[in-house]
Amino acid sequence: MKKRSTFILLSLIWLAAACNLSPTAAPPTGVLQTWLDAPRDGSQLPLAPYEVVFHGSSPEGVQQGEFMVNDQVQAAPVSPQAGNSLVTFRVTWMPPAPGEYSLKVRSLSKNGRWSEYAQAHVMVAAPSSTPLPTFTPIPTITPTLTFTDTPTLTATPTFTDTPTSTATMITWLFSNSSFPAQVFNGSCGENQITFQVKVAPAENVAGMLVFTRFRELDGSGDSGWDAGTPMSALGDGLYILKIEIARLQGAGWFPSARIGYQFVATDRSGQALSRSAVYEDITAADCGRIPTVFQLPTLRFSFSTPTPTVTPQVVR
Repeated sequence: MKKRSTFILLSLIWLAAACNLSPTAAPPTGVLQTWLDAPRDGSQLPLAPYEVVFHGSSPEGVQQGEFMVNDQVQAAPVSPQAGNSLVTFRVTWMPPAPGEYSLKVRSLSKNGRWSEYAQAHVMVAAPSSTPLPTFTPIPTITPTLTFTDTPTLTATPTFTDTPTSTATMITWLFSNSSFPAQVFNGSCGENQITFQVKVAPAENVAGMLVFTRFRELDGSGDSGWDAGTPMSALGDGLYILKIEIARLQGAGWFPSARIGYQFVATDRSGQALSRSAVYEDITAADCGRIPTVFQLPTLRFSFSTPTPTVTPQVVR
């Protein structure tokens, strides 16, 4: 009986101690992170436009993303979901040439904090030097019977030669040269923008177009892509276009917006040969609806008339 009482007493002491244990610490919150959905690390990509997809997550909301190739910023996309705790970013990337590339992405929170980079190494394969065969239908053999003393079967098939084609290789030497970075629709500031691009070999390209669109800074809407504007050839594969903001489709749609643009090289028939990546490194503001962030402060200076402290002497 004494042993049983001792056991019950020890059990009660153990339960009391267990009730005073501190609860398990909760996992940390407020983590800003980014991950790359496509492409995966070690992927092999074709020499063609590729859609890079990545996500940003933060309890305080994600505002913007950043896409880098070989430590060079290629795009700063703003998602229509901007401000949400989970945002999807999509960027169309055109590899300039075959080879190995390091792709990095990160996200910017609404409070101005950048996440750590998510990274993937990819290999862009060179296009096959042998064009794919073009199949020509095999002609039907129709026997012709000639009745003579000895029947003769004559078959005369006709074969058509298959033409061969040559693949066109375009290298984008630089394709995101534009200035200035801040423009205005109206007369309250710089209202012209200059696009420049260079490709090689120059003889493979007959023309160049630049396509543009306006995307509201908060990601709530965009103007859609325009039909493309021809650029002027300066020789040696260099093209340039200087244009007023008011002439671009979507100008004035939003108080403030980010201008996205992409270059497209064409052949003599106007068909697209190659496309650059999509860039969004220009900010535009409408002069009639400039938000507070763009307004410059008014400086006022007060001037007072000095009072002489020494009585001037009259010299005779």
